[in-house]
Amino acid sequence: MTVVRKHAFTTDVATTAEEIQEARRFQAARYLEVGFVTSTAVNGMIEDQWVASSTYHVARHESGRVVGVCRFVNLTLSGLPMLSEFDLYAGWRGAIAANCGTAYEMGALAVDPAFKDTMVSASLYRQTIRQFRVHPGQVHLLAALDSGLLEVMRDVLHFPFTQIGDPKMLVGGESTPVYLYVPDALQRQIDLAPDAARYFCGCDDLDIAREEVLDLRSTYTEIRPEPVEVDLTDPVQLNGVQVNQLD
Repeated sequence: MTVVRKHAFTTDVATTAEEIQEARRFQAARYLEVGFVTSTAVNGMIEDQWVASSTYHVARHESGRVVGVCRFVNLTLSGLPMLSEFDLYAGWRGAIAANCGTAYEMGALAVDPAFKDTMVSASLYRQTIRQFRVHPGQVHLLAALDSGLLEVMRDVLHFPFTQIGDPKMLVGGESTPVYLYVPDALQRQIDLAPDAARYFCGCDDLDIAREEVLDLRSTYTEIRPEPVEVDLTDPVQLNGVQVNQLD
């Protein structure tokens, strides 16, 4: 009997056309299995307006087969999936749109069920805050997360997400639109969870990691919602102005 070493995998960015198509087919197949989509295109991939602006991080087993994929959509003039799905709190939509080139959205994760109890998911989520090493300057992470994943990322991984809109029922359950300033995530991990910081930063020397955070902060400022004029006597205008910090 052949023993499959489930922890023997590597994570990398799909760069060639063949690797990207392989990642997209894997993701589409998993989405079909769990019911996130009911059909795919003839080529076995999901087609949408953001494919050209996407980056695919792939976990590959030592046997060569793909066992996990996470898609990141880079903000371009085509916008982001989240911007088309949610009504954001006042001021956020324009503030995000002003950050083409430095903002990106983390798409849903797809993992081979046989590898659910391994570090495949963690290794792909690690790319969440390391995207700036693939695309320099990308420090503004956007995502639509379900309550369970949001709780893990906030309470266990110490990612200080900011809620930027009301939750909404999407395929697969209720999701909340959130924003993360990557330097804050790195700094918080360094302060509260040094071992996690070494893993997610990919740097054993936390002094070097701190210098990297300072450099990011000095180069890229945090997104803040645009100021809006609100009639404090109008409950309709007041709705959605409050932004909740998820500490």
